[in-house]
Amino acid sequence: MKKTLIASLLALSGLSSVAMAADAPNDWFFRLEGGQGHTSVSGVSGHISSNVISGRLGYYFTPYFGVEGFYGRFASFNEGGVSGNLRGVGLGVVGKYNFGPDKTGFFLDGRIGVMNGRTRVSIGGLTGSDTSSNAYYGLGAGYDVNRNFGVSLNYDHNRFDPGNIKINVNSLTAGVEFRF
Repeated sequence: MKKTLIASLLALSGLSSVAMAADAPNDWFFRLEGGQGHTSVSGVSGHISSNVISGRLGYYFTPYFGVEGFYGRFASFNEGGVSGNLRGVGLGVVGKYNFGPDKTGFFLDGRIGVMNGRTRVSIGGLTGSDTSSNAYYGLGAGYDVNRNFGVSLNYDHNRFDPGNIKINVNSLTAGVEFRF
């Protein structure tokens, strides 16, 4: 009888562990974004358009609040004998609100943090690079297909300050997010 009771308790505890794992939140996320960036430089009229790509890895402490780290390539250009690129690594906080049940359906999100950006420029045979740290922010709207996958449209603003030059990159990207 004791063996049957112990076996039954072990079986029930195993089933409850499986049920709890099914209900566990998918707190970690990885988001890949790609789109178009518009780069403006202080004192220069017009802007440079380029492809933007970034990867974000983060963790949600609650369904509404989390942290993220990211790497992004914001501009790569080669115009009129001047070539260069803008890249950055950042750390920030994320807020998200799902309008559907159980982390699904339409959502709005926002992020803000600090980015360490690297500017590299080559003119003729001379190459220079500089780093700067600035705030970044972004907004997004999208649809979470299920608890593990969602798609979004995002606007982000990043700033680089090499020397006395101010460079702003405003980007519009599409994203896919995987949660695990």
